[in-house]
Amino acid sequence: KKIKNDWDNAASKNNIKESHQQIKSHNTGSLQNLYYLDIIKKNQPKKQSIWLDVCCGSASNSLFISEKFDCFSIGFDLSLKRLQIAKQKNKILKTNVEFINADLFHMPFKNNIFDGIIAMQSLSDYKLDEQKKILKNLKDFLIDGGSFILSDANLKNSSNYNLLGMEKYLEILNEIGYSKITGEGWGGKNFQILWRVRNRILRRILKNNIKLLKKIESRYNSLLFCIGNFEKKSNKKSFFFHIIGIK
Repeated sequence: KKIKNDWDNAASKNNIKESHQQIKSHNTGSLQNLYYLDIIKKNQPKKQSIWLDVCCGSASNSLFISEKFDCFSIGFDLSLKRLQIAKQKNKILKTNVEFINADLFHMPFKNNIFDGIIAMQSLSDYKLDEQKKILKNLKDFLIDGGSFILSDANLKNSSNYNLLGMEKYLEILNEIGYSKITGEGWGGKNFQILWRVRNRILRRILKNNIKLLKKIESRYNSLLFCIGNFEKKSNKKSFFFHIIGIK
């Protein structure tokens, strides 16, 4: 219940809506949006395949997969308010996406039905044993040969989130039996310096002018994205990471 309330409140506080241009271009201006869509593009979902977007939020990833790759997607989230935002965006895009409001411990799916599952910053609200259970259930939902894509910040636990890091997730996916697992870090030393500049200086200076902050931050994030791509790393020193597991 606390997780649901936290995300409902976050959705309510996000009072700057994406423009029609942002929705149609699938570019929200956020760094994570640029990174996650790049991961999806590089993995090329097959036409007419079926994908699940875990904790989809406003469904940027689900909508992108459906429109750009002609797939059927299901956006799954605990927060009804975030799903309402997703549905409004889909009224513009008219993609082949369905939205389901439920929690990760009561997912209403049969086994062996999804060609792919994405979990982008989706699990860190949950404790280690809960994450292991969720990851096992998600694997069961995949068809043989199906792809599971996981991405998050490559950091240790914080006071707010249960961040496990790339190495731990690689270990867990191996334990639950994926046949092939690859991981890639993203964003090295220079990226992390500029990330701190954005968070500690830029956001403080413009905290009273949110619209201007969003405009400038969108351009700054494009720069960060380029640097992050240049500083890809295979070790735990990276800032973000993504893992692909094949069932």
